Amino acid sequence: MPHGMHVAAIFMLWSAILGLAGALLRLDWIRLALFMPQQIVLGIMAGGGMLAAHQGMYFDGTIVPWQHIYVDQMGMVALFIAHLFAILRRCWDMIE
Repeated sequence: MPHGMHVAAIFMLWSAILGLAGALLRLDWIRLALFMPQQIVLGIMAGGGMLAAHQGMYFDGTIVPWQHIYVDQMGMVALFIAHLFAILRRCWDMIE
């Protein structure tokens, strides 16, 4: 496994652990901060999917029509947007 994969695996593991802690603990603003690593991972995945659709090939070099990649990756983009708006809504509720 390349060195970069270890770093990605560790970051994903920590984002999952922090997200679980944020889901179980009621710590107001700290709780939202615990969800930010997940938001970063989702953003990277959604952005990478859209970049792959733009290029017309997956990152392993498999050439596929961009429409297929776009439809394939829209679930990740929708999850990123839903997670973002959930965090923003929670921030708004805390401000009020």
